Amino acid sequence: EEVLYREKAVSEDVLASTRLNLTEGIVEEMRVGKEDGYEEQYRHTMEFTERIAAFCKNSWLMDEQKRRLSRESLLEQFKHGVTRVSEEYIAELKSGNHVWVRAEANLVRRPETGEVIAFIYSRDITRERVLGHVLERIMSFEYDEIYTVDSENSEFGLIAIGQYALDEQPVSGNYQEKLDSLAE
Repeated sequence: EEVLYREKAVSEDVLASTRLNLTEGIVEEMRVGKEDGYEEQYRHTMEFTERIAAFCKNSWLMDEQKRRLSRESLLEQFKHGVTRVSEEYIAELKSGNHVWVRAEANLVRRPETGEVIAFIYSRDITRERVLGHVLERIMSFEYDEIYTVDSENSEFGLIAIGQYALDEQPVSGNYQEKLDSLAE
């Protein structure tokens, strides 16, 4: 199931995906973006910060985050029933761009051998973080309504209604059509 998920999960926001055999201490498969074959170079690299050097110039993880993403910690967490581990950090990509990254580890036991396997996905979540901060800031002010506008298809959608909103505000629709009707 995880292998099928991995194939679907590879998208523009996936910086890297790795399959680690935690029991044996080896990188079974590693992809940076859509390029395969990094497992040869990183075969025995169990330290998370060393593996992300494949796509990062610099990363800013706290010691506790590094510890939680270590082989020993992942094995210990799995032993206690944890199957998903997630950490967020800031990184400088090789392109020089600074991004927010979410590293997600899905932990499973390989049925045929009993080995513990970690599927780790590093995703660029910069847009998600920025939008969250913008919405948080907007919501701290008084407002009538807050809408989102999808500039690609000109659709709008209501996010929140403030205390001074007018009755019967549209919930969604075509932004350009609504703008034209208001201008008439």
